[in-house]
Amino acid sequence: MSETFIASPFVDLPQLKEWGDGKWREQAECANSDTEKFFPRRGGDSNLIVAQALLTCAPCTVRKECLEFALVNNIKHGIWGGVTTDNRRRLQIENAEEASKLRATTLIKNLRKLKIEAPVQTAAKIMNLNVESIRELLAQNK
Repeated sequence: MSETFIASPFVDLPQLKEWGDGKWREQAECANSDTEKFFPRRGGDSNLIVAQALLTCAPCTVRKECLEFALVNNIKHGIWGGVTTDNRRRLQIENAEEASKLRATTLIKNLRKLKIEAPVQTAAKIMNLNVESIRELLAQNK
């Protein structure tokens, strides 16, 4: 006898990280909305649909949790936390650049504390970057 499984919109998918306690989803302004407007297709009246979705998100008290979920899980489509796909992509690029700067700075400081000769060159090897890239990261972080 085979079992029938019914998919729920909030099923815990294995490729996704934790939803947290899940309560933020229940408090979301979009919880009882048509999900189509949060996943607009290109063309036609997609700008109007996006505007409607953003209006729904604007007063939402759990926008931060929603956006964080999308960023942590690298969700590529839809509007999450009042942020469109393109804007989330920009945020991820900016966050990656900031993280690289911080890693390089921290690594150099630690290598200097350990009195490692040529800390910049060593950091470049560890981070799999060239020395010039490490110097650029350090200069940007000042």
